[in-house]
Amino acid sequence: RFLKSGVGILILTPVVIILGAGCMVAYQIYNVAHPPRVADSVHPSDLLLRFDEVHFQSTDGISLSGWLVHGDRDAPAIILCHDLGQSKGAFLDSIVGLQRAGYNLLLMDFRGHGESAGKGSTLGVDERYDVLGAIDFLRTRRDLSAERLGIWGVGMGAYAGLQAAAERKE
Repeated sequence: RFLKSGVGILILTPVVIILGAGCMVAYQIYNVAHPPRVADSVHPSDLLLRFDEVHFQSTDGISLSGWLVHGDRDAPAIILCHDLGQSKGAFLDSIVGLQRAGYNLLLMDFRGHGESAGKGSTLGVDERYDVLGAIDFLRTRRDLSAERLGIWGVGMGAYAGLQAAAERKE
């Protein structure tokens, strides 16, 4: 009887509207944080670059995929961090000049992107562990000097890179 009364309808209508709007917002947030994976259609070999396909772990244990493009042995290494919904291939247009200038370049897929493991994104919060894992990986390589490292990020990648740099002062 209460739901059929005028007061019941006045109370029930805003509750239904608020719940419906909340469901729509939750759906949108889920879609933003879980972008579809992008496959790389171009590889560094298509640009005649010397590279290795590499796999390493983030500092919280997620398996990550990347390309290590070789420059001069004593040159700095740069970790390239893509934006939300992209993959390591997003930087291929930019790396030719950097590689020719001698830089060693690590193009990596963040968790839940490209060929890396994981589902969804935390918009840069947990992706900082991916950047820290990339730093640790580069420091184990004997074919390059990892004393000088740089991070180049776009969007979410820039945020994750800044968070990682704040954690590792060196």
